[in-house]
Amino acid sequence: MCMNAHRAFPILLCAFVSFLIAQIAHGQMSSTNYRIDWDAVNAGGDSSSSSSSYILRDTVGTAASGASTSSTYSLDAGFRGGVYDRVVDFSVFLQNRATQVAATALSGTTVTVTSASGFSVSDLIAIVQNEGASQSAAIGQITAIAGSNITVDALSGDSLSIDGSNDLVYRLDATSLSLGTLDSSFVSTSIVAWESTNDVDDGFSVYLFEDGDLSDGSDTIADVLDGTVTAGSSEYGARSSDTTISSSTFDTQDTAITSTPVAVGTDAATSIQVRQFLTLKVAIDDSQTSGTYSQTLTVLYVGDY
Repeated sequence: MCMNAHRAFPILLCAFVSFLIAQIAHGQMSSTNYRIDWDAVNAGGDSSSSSSSYILRDTVGTAASGASTSSTYSLDAGFRGGVYDRVVDFSVFLQNRATQVAATALSGTTVTVTSASGFSVSDLIAIVQNEGASQSAAIGQITAIAGSNITVDALSGDSLSIDGSNDLVYRLDATSLSLGTLDSSFVSTSIVAWESTNDVDDGFSVYLFEDGDLSDGSDTIADVLDGTVTAGSSEYGARSSDTTISSSTFDTQDTAITSTPVAVGTDAATSIQVRQFLTLKVAIDDSQTSGTYSQTLTVLYVGDY
């Protein structure tokens, strides 16, 4: 159904995830707070030990003699040469507008909502303060629900001050991303979030690109040019929760999404459970042609080996 151009119309985006992961073996173990390049145990131990949070390959009695490499091979000689199992886990989560509920207070990692119906432990959620052009947001995974209080494991993103005025909570479990019904009087937003565990030497980068402009087939919504998506102007862009990006402006201002992959999230070291997100923003003017505008966004994870 189409409406008048100066009125509202629906918009739908789809996000896909691609992986680019190169692999190289090293005899080392690491976490967020330690790294062991190689160990030797004089007595006891096991040649392969593991739990839910680590894998250990060790040598009992005699250490391996060391590694030899060339441009075409890598050799760890001796009993049980070091084995390094590379681990990367990357997931994308989309804001589900149908799950919107008002937030009235936030204390630590516990947000109070008007109704916790439909939310479950382990859900990833977004808490949005003053939804719109200048909104702040943070994401976390639910660990407990008690009445109207929802507690998450941690909050990643902006510092929030929830007072019940245009403050909202959403589940991040949609299969496609919707910016809802647009109107020239406000900026519509939606969140693309990701969670990564990366056991790689130099961290990772997340890139974003589009298959074409946000369009209904005959008309487009222009890319933002001045760093701010403003109500009443026909423009579209996004901003990242990562404030440390050196290769793009997504960390400091509303930035246009193009067909060229551009970094929207980074991490410089091996780390567990990094959560970041991108806030899409779109506005229209009164002359915008009514219709359903869409595009395909691709989120690309690259390990920085």
